[in-house]
Amino acid sequence: MPTSPKTRVLIVGGGLGGLVLAILLQRAGIDYLVLEQSVLIRPLGSVIALSPLVLPLMEQLGLLDEIKRVSKPLGKITVLRDDLSVVGIIVANSKHMDYQLRYGHYGQCITRPDLYNILLSKIPKERIHLGKRFVNSQNIIDPATRICHLVQVRCSDGSLYLADVLVGADGASSAVRQSLFRRIKEEHGNGIGGHGHGRKPLPKQDQEEQRYKQVALVGVTGPLNLKRYPDLGETFSQFKVVLNRHSPYMSWFMPVVGNRYSWLVTRTLEKPTLIHSDNSKESEWGPDATDEMSKAIRHLKGPDEGGQGTVGDLIDATDRQLISKVMLEERVFKTWYGGRTVLLGDACHKSVPFTGKGASESMLDAVALASLLHDNMPQSTIANSTAPSITTGTSSPAPPTAPSISTSNRHRADSMRSSSLSSTTTTSTAIIWTVEDLHRKVFKPYYQARLPVVQEVVDSSSSFGALLVKDGWVAELKRKCVFAIQDSWMGRSLVDRAHAHRIQVTFLKLAPDRGSVPPSQSQVVVALKKVDGGGGGGGVGGRRSVEEEEEEDRYQDMDSPEGRRRLDMQLLQLQQEQQMKQQQLQPRLNQHQEADQQGEQEESNQQYQQIYNRHSDGVHHQYSTTQDKGHAQVDEFMTGQSSTIVL
Repeated sequence: MPTSPKTRVLIVGGGLGGLVLAILLQRAGIDYLVLEQSVLIRPLGSVIALSPLVLPLMEQLGLLDEIKRVSKPLGKITVLRDDLSVVGIIVANSKHMDYQLRYGHYGQCITRPDLYNILLSKIPKERIHLGKRFVNSQNIIDPATRICHLVQVRCSDGSLYLADVLVGADGASSAVRQSLFRRIKEEHGNGIGGHGHGRKPLPKQDQEEQRYKQVALVGVTGPLNLKRYPDLGETFSQFKVVLNRHSPYMSWFMPVVGNRYSWLVTRTLEKPTLIHSDNSKESEWGPDATDEMSKAIRHLKGPDEGGQGTVGDLIDATDRQLISKVMLEERVFKTWYGGRTVLLGDACHKSVPFTGKGASESMLDAVALASLLHDNMPQSTIANSTAPSITTGTSSPAPPTAPSISTSNRHRADSMRSSSLSSTTTTSTAIIWTVEDLHRKVFKPYYQARLPVVQEVVDSSSSFGALLVKDGWVAELKRKCVFAIQDSWMGRSLVDRAHAHRIQVTFLKLAPDRGSVPPSQSQVVVALKKVDGGGGGGGVGGRRSVEEEEEEDRYQDMDSPEGRRRLDMQLLQLQQEQQMKQQQLQPRLNQHQEADQQGEQEESNQQYQQIYNRHSDGVHHQYSTTQDKGHAQVDEFMTGQSSTIVL
């Protein structure tokens, strides 16, 4: 069977994360190849709000100006009821909270197709092979030394590819992940130590079947009339979110360049639904099965100024081929690598889109992985790989060596050590990384650096989504509470923390960080530059700075039982008052079929607001001089770890 010449890094999946990794490897001089299952590249989807976290990287790559020409800065998000009354506003360009001043950039709202085309244009055509549907991967073991030299990928057309490193960037239903997990389970089923984290078996939670709780219909209109939709003419993109009470639907309207709306309508399912998937990637952005949902949502309120328009007006203004139905699931896997395979982006962590960080986090995965690969590769090898010879998998000669394909009961050899990095040769057939080197110096530090960050993103996206989609009186009060703190020091502290992880690659000239709020010390690019032999700690594997150690000690103290107990005691009174008020109002709610009638709603809001104001004033007075500890305590309050309102 024909086999392509070996490449250093084989990327399966031509999505945003895979393309950014390809660009970074191109700049780093590391040989790579991208396999994309689609025969024709036709980027679909709605808007992507590139956060200030990833824009320094775009500037570092020289892409920021090009992105800004086809995007709008994010100004605010207005959450509305279906009668168009305002629930709350999140502002990104006010005098109290200006993202550009605090974090160096405003978020940039760009359509997925526009961003995809920019990234795709930076990659040589010969580096992307289309129509290559991943089937499985196998470790290649030298029969003489019993050392795993390579990983082999088989595609549905029969072509084979060899690589030092396989990166699964093929989305939430990743076929690479499924292949990796099967191999780990087979190894442990045969009593052989696996190649996941620390040769442990596959965690139980990683073996659970995937389920989704929401579906969404997304699209981008053609140019619209500015008189009817004046928001489209504004310099800043002003998002509108409409909560449809007593309905499972929620609508998002996001102005983009060209007088167009990017729109998204989500439907919350009554119960989580199993994702049926074989050994192939789900069509996340395909236009199939959109007609039924399109008909169901046509009557929903639209974004026009007069409030008379509907979602159906936007559907009619959108090319049907650019409308997609997608599943919205959220999950963070605990296993990100094994053998010579590592996962990236949605393949290992998937969040709902309500905070707009999913795509940005996939790109930041690529930053960490590319930096670690570059910094642990011999410089002579990098120099020799800047102009590699890559051919298709259909007419290539046989691989340069004659290794045997390993079976599941021979994976023990995968962890055997060969020569160290410093003693490897620089020919195309040389082993520049042993499996142990990859795990200890690249994969494990990558996992340790990224897991806490993406877990926080997934949790915050889930919490914000739940805050918006839940219906009823209590949910309305929770939304009131959350939006009330947006302009307070408490709200700014939360946003500051969410925008602290602004990292760049190690091997290119750094773009200046212009934000008044400095990036987190534990996530700055210097932390990824050197990885010691242990690869341990909870960071990226290198020696931590004094500032990092002090920061960790400080947060450990705040997370102590005593710290949590102090906050619980302070918030207990608020909880008791809230429960008492709910008990008092319950008979009245039972008497009225509509719990949120205007008069009753205003009375309840005022009463609750008085309770909240008294509590907020007390907390602010006590912690105004200890703001650092306040940050951690606010985290507990917002995530519901203490016995308070669960937001």
